[in-house]
This record gives sequence, C-alpha cells and structure tokens, in this order.
Amino acid sequence: NYEFTFDLPRYVEQLKKVIALTFKEADKPIISKNRLIKGLKYHLGVNEKMALKLIAKARQEDLIELNRDTLKSSGTVEYSKAF
Repeated sequence: NYEFTFDLPRYVEQLKKVIALTFKEADKPIISKNRLIKGLKYHLGVNEKMALKLIAKARQEDLIELNRDTLKSSGTVEYSKAF
C-alpha cells in the first residue's frame, strides 16, 4: 500500500481508465461519491481511505468535478467526469 501511495502521480492514467469504466458501468453522466468509492475499491483493490485519496487526486488532475448543484440543493456529494 505504501508503494501505491508513494507513486500516486504514476497512476493517473490507470485512475483515468478506472473512473471512465466506473461511469460507463453506472451508465450516467453523474455518479454519487459512494458509487465512485465502490468502483475504485473493486477495480483497484484499495481500501476506503485510499479510494478517498484517489478521488482527491482525480479532482486535482481534473479527471472528475464536484457537482455543485446537487450539493447545494440536497447536500448529496456527486461527481461528473471531466474528460
């Protein structure tokens, strides 16, 4: 697990593929944070803490965007694909 955390920048392409696959499986342009976490955990075999770190990395790399409309209206955290 340490090696994966340490080499996080190297995994951006892999992360992009997994995010695209997760959105494709959901068949929606916007997915919930929980759905994204489950997708990362399933496809990469990481725990929830690492999945949250990967979501943060994906946001930094502009792979996903926080959907502010649903956050304001219902308080639900949802993401849309940014690539």
